[in-house]
Amino acid sequence: MRTARLTDSSSTSTSRCRWAGPPPAAGTRPRGSGRRAPGPGRPGRGAELQDRAGPVEAPSALDRDVRDVDLSEVSVHVGPRCHFVRYGLRGGEMLNQVAVFESPKALAGEEDWGTPDELDHAFAATCPDVQAGIPLMWRDRWWRMFDRDPIMTWVDGNIALLGDAAHPPLQYMAQGAVMAIEDGWVLAKHVAARRADDGSIDWRGALAAYEAVRPEHCRRVLTTARAWGELWHLDGVARLRRNTLLRARDTHDYSFTDWIYGPTALTPEEEPPMFTPIPLDSVDVSGLTDSARSAASGNATPTTA
Repeated sequence: MRTARLTDSSSTSTSRCRWAGPPPAAGTRPRGSGRRAPGPGRPGRGAELQDRAGPVEAPSALDRDVRDVDLSEVSVHVGPRCHFVRYGLRGGEMLNQVAVFESPKALAGEEDWGTPDELDHAFAATCPDVQAGIPLMWRDRWWRMFDRDPIMTWVDGNIALLGDAAHPPLQYMAQGAVMAIEDGWVLAKHVAARRADDGSIDWRGALAAYEAVRPEHCRRVLTTARAWGELWHLDGVARLRRNTLLRARDTHDYSFTDWIYGPTALTPEEEPPMFTPIPLDSVDVSGLTDSARSAASGNATPTTA
């Protein structure tokens, strides 16, 4: 069974910058983009670099720290304005690494954004485990990340949207592909239920039933993915509050995500309730030391968090 670990492994804050600028005009794609479609709504969120580091059976090609990675796990190191993900592929034959960071060049409107120098700078203050993996990243492929504001109208006459055409998400909930599969499954179920003995289909009824349930579910995923990404990249006191809150939770408490992994709803009534948010400002961090506060604000000598 694959497990997941979430670790705050930044030393101090990395380069201070804002989220990347707005997406390109409709009908265009950012250079190197093949994952997040541009469109109206949310601005791009940094530049993402991804690499498959190489076969595990060739340990001489990997640093010792990387060879010790448990390929049955998904590990996520989070920090201010960046995060780093590792997991095994092909039954543990390959190690996949994903580095995500805010791109100052993209914010400034420069064409040459997400470059290797930005990658190295963004992760320069992170823990040794992350820094051991960064040099193994391929340096010739990266892309901007986009989502769009949720839309609740997916059907127009006999035309229906599904998949990324309806709900392109940020990646933080890992639900992009499965939402598209669920769209198709729900639509097929409603079509089958409205097929008459003579083979005719009540398409109006089927599409109405599809639209009654899927947009709301996907709206929840899109908005939760945004919030989750913001939570990962916090800095300062907000970061301390996040870490305090997560440390206090049982590692087997999945109440924040149970709603996403249950049976796929066919009707609005079957859609499970979401989690109850915990406001970060409700978390008391007054007992933390001054050095911990200073480190979280990026004002201390770099130490592993």
